[in-house]
Amino acid sequence: MALSSKTIEILKALKPAREKRGISAETLDERLNIGRGWVEAVESGAAFPSFDLILSLSQAAGIELGEIIKDSRKEISGRLSRTINGEQEDDDLLLRFQYNDYLENYRLPSATVAQFGELVSEFRKSRNNPKITKNDAVVRTFFKAIDLWPHINPSDIWWFIISRMYLDPYNHPATEINRDLSQSWKRTSGWALEIIIVNHYKDFLGRYGITIGIYPKTRKQQLFGWALEIIFLLYFSVHLTVLLVLSSATKTTMLR
Repeated sequence: MALSSKTIEILKALKPAREKRGISAETLDERLNIGRGWVEAVESGAAFPSFDLILSLSQAAGIELGEIIKDSRKEISGRLSRTINGEQEDDDLLLRFQYNDYLENYRLPSATVAQFGELVSEFRKSRNNPKITKNDAVVRTFFKAIDLWPHINPSDIWWFIISRMYLDPYNHPATEINRDLSQSWKRTSGWALEIIIVNHYKDFLGRYGITIGIYPKTRKQQLFGWALEIIFLLYFSVHLTVLLVLSSATKTTMLR
């Protein structure tokens, strides 16, 4: 789990507070009876520390937690850290998000913060409804975004907005607090994309006699059962042929 920029700023305030007391990082490692380099890793934000480690570290150095929070306030705001934030810039919506180690921007022309708020509310409302699946929540939010911003490239909406909105833990119920959302997105986005493609193209393809859909397992077996049987027979035949060839080659080698 990655540390938020605000958490990193608070942890960085530990170092000057420690140095002000004339305590080296190595000395604090020894006092806490932890491996060498742990204090430096925590102070730099390289390690994801538990609260008890932060508390133990500050107590061992004689630092009040209120002191480091107060010192870090100069560098950070009181706004909750999100995976994506929207700011109004003239007539455009400027989206800010973390990408690897960099803070990136994406500009949506002729868009507003209010519209972005509508989109977040749509996703959060869908996720809070136990009758709506995750992939359906993604689909609803994506089509909502298309309605709000028909002039924006749909792939940009998917990549820059929907994915990052999904990865924000605060947009999900608290029951998802320990879930790996990046792994969840890989599965959910695939299912959601299937629904989006079907909904978008089914009427157009239907004009040419082509039917697409998402079917239950029994219907898939009815539609493709014969094809699967042929594939299985081909696979079995090839597999058996390879075994026979290998067996023959082994016997020939042994005779030599």
